Amino acid sequence: MYDFQFNKMRACDVGLLVIKRPDIAIAEREYNKKYIKGREGSLTIPGCLKDLEWSFHCNYKINENIVLEKSRQLKAWLQGSGELVVSDDINVYYKVKHADIYDFVRVHKEIAQLKIKFTCDPFAYDNITGNLEVDHKELGINHGEPSEPEYLVKGNGVCVITVNSKEFQLNVSGEARIDTRAMLIKQGEEIINNKAKGRYTDLMLQRGENDVKVSEGFELRIIPNWRYR
Repeated sequence: MYDFQFNKMRACDVGLLVIKRPDIAIAEREYNKKYIKGREGSLTIPGCLKDLEWSFHCNYKINENIVLEKSRQLKAWLQGSGELVVSDDINVYYKVKHADIYDFVRVHKEIAQLKIKFTCDPFAYDNITGNLEVDHKELGINHGEPSEPEYLVKGNGVCVITVNSKEFQLNVSGEARIDTRAMLIKQGEEIINNKAKGRYTDLMLQRGENDVKVSEGFELRIIPNWRYR
């Protein structure tokens, strides 16, 4: 039976039945086009990827006296951000920005139908190895899109992290976490962005093999956040 899971809760566990499998969600890319006098065709500049949307048409059957109560429970669950997993692709998850319920109708005194739309980050994230901490020497190959990893640095003094010949420098006292997506560096609860020098985009892991090095005397572990389009 086809199903989906939102924030660790499966639709079937709350009595929802997916009536029709959703279309395959694909994130489209925006393009900026400029026409220049004397030039044939447009000058096309690739832009950002648009949000990705998953839509589900569901129904549920329940005692006619609590149909509306059940609808309130569903609306309380299906809101806000979180993680979405679809049952025919459980090796990845989607980062939900917000969820919406619409076309909520009662088709029978004991049966109601609704549509659910999840607006997500443009990528599918690896649910198997993408969230695991690994030593920088055991990173492996990126088979997907360029990723925004987290770096966990341990040591004292000025540390230089080199990713594909690009350097990022950080003054560390003990342990620090570099979140390249949020562009945030924390040492315990203290934010230490002011102790860094370099560009967060230089720390992204490119498609294929990546060469990652760290200054001698420091330990470096990586959460790669592998992702696919």
